[in-house]
Amino acid sequence: MHKAFLEGGAAAINKVMRQQPAIFLKLLVLLVPRELEVTHSGGVKAMSDEQIEAAIEAIQAMLAARDAGANAKVGYLERSRERTR
Repeated sequence: MHKAFLEGGAAAINKVMRQQPAIFLKLLVLLVPRELEVTHSGGVKAMSDEQIEAAIEAIQAMLAARDAGANAKVGYLERSRERTR
């Protein structure tokens, strides 16, 4: 199955998505579990100081990456506008 998907799966999915959107949506629905149990595990109160610090560092890194990406897009757009003037 994996080999078959690698050989033509993406093309087949795109074809169904374009030509038979109702079937495509039905397939997507079948991939989602009917029931999903969500449980609360204690959150921040259950975390150690080290875990909280690691989480804060991870969030800061994600925010920095997001900001860098936003700035890169703005810089790219500004350079594109300058070239068209």
